Amino acid sequence: MTGNRIHNPSDKFFRASMHHPEVAHEFLTAHLPADIIDKMDFKSIEICPNTFIDEELKLTQSDVLVKCVIAGKECYIYILAEHQSTQDQLMPFRLVKYIVKIWDYHLTKTEKKIKLPLPVIFPLVFYTGGNIYKGSRAIWELCGHQSELMQRLWCEPFHLIDVNTI
Repeated sequence: MTGNRIHNPSDKFFRASMHHPEVAHEFLTAHLPADIIDKMDFKSIEICPNTFIDEELKLTQSDVLVKCVIAGKECYIYILAEHQSTQDQLMPFRLVKYIVKIWDYHLTKTEKKIKLPLPVIFPLVFYTGGNIYKGSRAIWELCGHQSELMQRLWCEPFHLIDVNTI
């Protein structure tokens, strides 16, 4: 009977609750930075039905993708709920993977010929572990002693060799 067991029943409740505009408004107002809240059109909130979690992590995580308008532009807020007692040191890496999956989802749903600009995706991790979260929160921190170099490479345009200028 373990196959019929409901893992993390609060996941369904959380996802269902976010479909109520007043609940989504209250949750986002409580957890987003003030400068984003000030620019957000709460009437535009739409909960996307998809999940972007890797199959092997579905028992310990749930997610909600909120489509909305911030500063007049379409954006997404990705809420990832962690249901594990230990911290995942690769959380920034997983978030990058999920963000890329969300952009891919967006591009396949967009019917416009011009698919740019890509929407901003604001990741919001809801951690429920027993200890204070001390894991890395930026992708470049995963590069150890070369974190500073990776941050520079991550935040600057990629290097290009344009053969037309040679």
